[in-house]
Amino acid sequence: MSDKIKRLKAEDRNDSYNSFSAAINSREQLTPRANAHSYAIELSELKRKEAGDYDPYDHSDIEHPTTNFETLIHLLKSSFGTGILAMPLAFSHSGYVLGIIGTALIGMLCTYCMHMLVRTEYELCKRKKVPSLTYPGTAEAALSEGPPFLAKLAPYSGNISYAFLLIYQFGSSCVYIVFVGQNLSNVINMYTVISERIVMLMILLPLILITFVRNLKYLAPLTAVANGITVISFGIIYYYVFEEEITLKDRLAIGKVRHWPLFFGTVMFALESIGMVLPLQHEMKNRAHFSKPTGTLNIGMFLVVVLYITTGLFGYLAYGAEVGGSISYTISPESKAAQACKILLALAIFTSFALFMCVGFDIIWNQLGLKTKFVDTKTPNLWEYVLRTLLACVMFGLAILIPYIDLFISLVGALCIPALGLAFPAIFDSCIRWYYLEGWQKTISNTFLLLYQLGICCVYTVFVAENIKNVLDQYMTDPLDERIIMLITLLPLIFINYIKNLKFLAPITTLANVLTFVSFAIIFYFIFNKKVSFENRDPIGDYRDFPLYFGTVLFALEAIGMIMPLKNEMRNPQSFGSWCGVLNIGMFAVVLLYVLTGFFGYLAYGKHVGGSISYTIDPENIAAQVCKLMLALAIFTTHALSMYVAIDIVWTQNLLRRFEKSNYVAIWEYVIRTALVVLTFGLAVAIPYIDLFISLVGAFCISIIGIAVPAVMDSCVQWQSHRGLKMALIHAKNIAIILFALLGLVVGTATSIEKIIEKFGIVEGSTNSTIDGT
Repeated sequence: MSDKIKRLKAEDRNDSYNSFSAAINSREQLTPRANAHSYAIELSELKRKEAGDYDPYDHSDIEHPTTNFETLIHLLKSSFGTGILAMPLAFSHSGYVLGIIGTALIGMLCTYCMHMLVRTEYELCKRKKVPSLTYPGTAEAALSEGPPFLAKLAPYSGNISYAFLLIYQFGSSCVYIVFVGQNLSNVINMYTVISERIVMLMILLPLILITFVRNLKYLAPLTAVANGITVISFGIIYYYVFEEEITLKDRLAIGKVRHWPLFFGTVMFALESIGMVLPLQHEMKNRAHFSKPTGTLNIGMFLVVVLYITTGLFGYLAYGAEVGGSISYTISPESKAAQACKILLALAIFTSFALFMCVGFDIIWNQLGLKTKFVDTKTPNLWEYVLRTLLACVMFGLAILIPYIDLFISLVGALCIPALGLAFPAIFDSCIRWYYLEGWQKTISNTFLLLYQLGICCVYTVFVAENIKNVLDQYMTDPLDERIIMLITLLPLIFINYIKNLKFLAPITTLANVLTFVSFAIIFYFIFNKKVSFENRDPIGDYRDFPLYFGTVLFALEAIGMIMPLKNEMRNPQSFGSWCGVLNIGMFAVVLLYVLTGFFGYLAYGKHVGGSISYTIDPENIAAQVCKLMLALAIFTTHALSMYVAIDIVWTQNLLRRFEKSNYVAIWEYVIRTALVVLTFGLAVAIPYIDLFISLVGAFCISIIGIAVPAVMDSCVQWQSHRGLKMALIHAKNIAIILFALLGLVVGTATSIEKIIEKFGIVEGSTNSTIDGT
């Protein structure tokens, strides 16, 4: 337990104002649980009263504070290490499409969790009235305010956090020693043969000496030089990468599933600097700037993610499966420039060793209290240097024993970072909100609803592009790629989503409905012009494809995300849910039209039917082409209607309060709207298979928000209203619905993902065959 936590608990026992601490430590003093909502409000008010106007950032007492720029340098240097050089190998495990998407998503997730950690530490410091808390101190303080079963673990949480932090920091240090030794060995071996372990032994003394630097501020010049060296080295690496043929031939879009964990571990190791977040923020002169929207953390992580994706993508496309555990190992070994690059990288990573060792040493010497055992001796500084030397030697010994950098990286990344960087910050955040968090159910529902609406927009983007492409292909000798057409429609999609009010969308949706009905009339004309026959048509399909049917039908029928917005915008909301109201009439018409379209479309075209029936009707007929263009226009306008819900969740319900005091609140809103459209566009470009995308979105999202969540809500509402057999029947019905939804979620999602992977494999195989044939 840290000294700060001990002091906090002593103050909690003695200070007369500390009603909040009494409430936490003895909850029976509060209002009984008979009124849980009042309990939450009362405790929330106690916490706000306890925190008062105390701002931890105003009470920092750092002897040598770092500037925003110096902190950014430290953050970049802690991220631009061996992990980024292993990204091409990570992409070879994942494939280039999954690599881009996966790295971006993991990067956003890691950044968000870093923000959660900083926010949690700030809130706890306000409540406890202390300037700062360490990661383990934050863990203990957070768990002590959480639910009872987690509060019991609070005394042990500090040591658990220390253990993970030490493994991560020292594991990173071992990777750095291996990296430096192997790069130097690759250069030396061009002139004489020396074992890489001998080379590691040669750098042991310099490693010990650089760990003697005791203050982060004094490391800033070294890290600035290291960053400059790293930039030069990457310039050389990119030169050699682009000297190679950048090709998709023999490159996997999605790698083998069994290799995904190696990709995950490598990316997590590369992206996460969770052990550096709090120390770097504590050392800042302006700590509040660290987590601002355009602050040090976001700028640093954005630069890191972009460079990681760029390095991984082009490194893999250039060298393919032959890429080494570090891209620096792969570039031309005989070239003088390549040799200079390896020496420069070794020097840059050498300085990072001191940065990571600084955190590990601080844990053992200061946080675990080893310093107190030597503070009264005549030579406390000597013992400090002895410990620094011992730790450097231990890291050196481990590196000598396991000199395999790629597997070492994946091991450290998979073992430590998911806990330190993802799970623990999420647990801490939940704990500090536990007794006054309102609307967690809303958060869960909004998450699935947001994913569903964004998934719909992705499908609409693919649909519009595919229909336009089908028409253009009839007139162009060299057909355009559908991704080019998506890019052409991107700017109009952004503009139509700048419409803020549903009322102004009404004329557009009315036009879209008219175009849709006319298009369906043309589609039915072509269907019934075909021979509608039961010949070679299965009355019951292959059971292995049932999950795809389930996901597609759920996606098609469920408009759960639009129900409440549409009802709330009505002049007479009462008529929405009546027996002959808007909902029942609308859904009856929708189901009838869906059954007719699906039934006769399948009988007419059989297994030759496409992901959309509009793709299948006569491509050379002018009426069919007009139909496709009208459908594209109709769905284009519907994109704004679906995005309206996503924007409401992201902006109105979450981000608006953070920017409402800004002079540029309107600009920020348009930035968010643009970002959401670009996000859905990127996903559509990455997975342009509308049938599988529909099944995936339907199975993953609608099974929860359209089936399971309403059943849970119904049980909650009916809980106190009925007794006996009627209540049992209601709950039995809802449980059956929930189980059905969960089955559809698991099986449907798994099947859709499996089919997407197979689709990418087929496309890659056909592309390679075509290339070989030419």
